[in-house]
Amino acid sequence: MGKKGLSKRSQSEIITTVLIILLVIVAVFIVYVAVRNIIKSGTEQADISSLDVSLTTSSTSLSQSLVDISVSRKAGAGNISEIRIILKDSAGKSICTYSNRTAIPKELETVVYTISCSGASSYEVYPIIHSGGKEVIGMKATRVGSGSFDVPPIIGNVIEIDSCDVPGLPNKINQSNTVFRLKNDVSSAGTCFTINYNNVALDGNNKVIIYNAPVDNYYGIYASGVNNLTISNITVTGFDDGISLTSSSNNTLFNINSSLNTNHGLTLDSSSNNTLSSITANNNKYYGLYLYSSSNNKLSSITANSNTYGLYLYSSSNNKLSSITANTNTNSGLFLSLGSNNTISNVTANTNRLGLYIYSSSNNTISNVTANTNTNLGLFLYLSSNNNNLTKVYSCANGGKDFNCSSSLTGTIGSGNTFGAGKIEACLDGWPVLGVNYAVCP
Repeated sequence: MGKKGLSKRSQSEIITTVLIILLVIVAVFIVYVAVRNIIKSGTEQADISSLDVSLTTSSTSLSQSLVDISVSRKAGAGNISEIRIILKDSAGKSICTYSNRTAIPKELETVVYTISCSGASSYEVYPIIHSGGKEVIGMKATRVGSGSFDVPPIIGNVIEIDSCDVPGLPNKINQSNTVFRLKNDVSSAGTCFTINYNNVALDGNNKVIIYNAPVDNYYGIYASGVNNLTISNITVTGFDDGISLTSSSNNTLFNINSSLNTNHGLTLDSSSNNTLSSITANNNKYYGLYLYSSSNNKLSSITANSNTYGLYLYSSSNNKLSSITANTNTNSGLFLSLGSNNTISNVTANTNRLGLYIYSSSNNTISNVTANTNTNLGLFLYLSSNNNNLTKVYSCANGGKDFNCSSSLTGTIGSGNTFGAGKIEACLDGWPVLGVNYAVCP
């Protein structure tokens, strides 16, 4: 007897089961594709972000409604197409969003963004990458300092001023807790502004202070014994010293051009815990920036070209200097004398007489330095300058030695340096050693 075929009901059940299995397979495939795309998208964001997020940031408040935020970019590949800053109130709620697609910091560069935002007490900075019609948000910039503003907002009036101090009359800057803003360029035959009050902001409003007399023994801006002073957005020229702070601490100076003065561009005398950024001090007769007995200061994004000395630190310790350009000075790009425990990084000191001159200064950390084509020495350690750390110093094609160390010095450490063959005067202990501490210039 032949076998019986399947009943119609059994055939229907089998077909239904197969269809269900096929639907489940299709659903699983759809879920897989969706998850794969999400993972791929996340991976692309992480990959792009890792190239572009090497940012650090710090800030200063000029008033209750005007905020300046400094964004510095470290070395690293990648292209940032936008900087986005989110400002928050004291409760952590976002109240303002700022975007800039033109002023983007390049490698080892700092850009200061001025933002109008009332009530801001903290902020976050993000690099944005636009690629293929998509917006990719990089990782939040690393905050330098606390999570809020470096200087609390100055609560008080904004007073506009249109002239310098006049001898015999009250000074223009005559009260605390006030923002004084220049309305126009001003000139003076004496010291333009003398500041004797704490908790003051002088906003130059991108104006110019100029000296207009034949005999010059005066300052553009002079402050003595003050704290929590902010000076910003100003050009000072023609004075004895452009800007001078004496016995003054916890002050902030940024976006300043103090050039073509008959003595120094900017001086700190016995002044500590100050922050200076985005400073230009060119073509001054002696020092671009001069720190005398001034410690624990932070200097970044400094340009000091074509002076006698670009930056001169005397008896000043525990300072942090970064992103320094000091070229074509007739003596030294950067001169460190009788100072210890300073951290100096990302320096360009080319075409001076001496690139970096370290005199009787020990226990300093110096890294990422370029000191080329100086007429005499690239890097000079002299007289009791022991136990310094030199890392990634590139010193080549200088007229004399690329690296010159006094024969009595010991304790120098560091690696990744580059010096010319036969252009080294080693320290007493034989540092540097080829292949260990340095390679030969190409």
